[in-house]
Amino acid sequence: MTTSDESHATGIFVYPDGRMNPASASRYVGVATKTLAIWRSKGLGPTFCKLSGRVFYFKVDVDRWVAERSDLVSSNQARAKELIRRHGRNEKLGRWHVD
Repeated sequence: MTTSDESHATGIFVYPDGRMNPASASRYVGVATKTLAIWRSKGLGPTFCKLSGRVFYFKVDVDRWVAERSDLVSSNQARAKELIRRHGRNEKLGRWHVD
């Protein structure tokens, strides 16, 4: 877990329960906050949750998302893997997704 000194140095704040706001999550992943928002609107990127209308990412989910992509060597592989993941999630929810 990030200590207080580390969070000041990096600008990444992790709540005691493991949540990060979008600004901290984007710094942690190394992308712009806007990029994370675009991914979220398209159903891409790490799993997020909304509490009282505010978006949060759990650090374990972000770590898992990064680890799943660590073996990909191209953006085409990443897109294909994301489509497969999204299709599986939609099947679990009983939804059909048409692009």
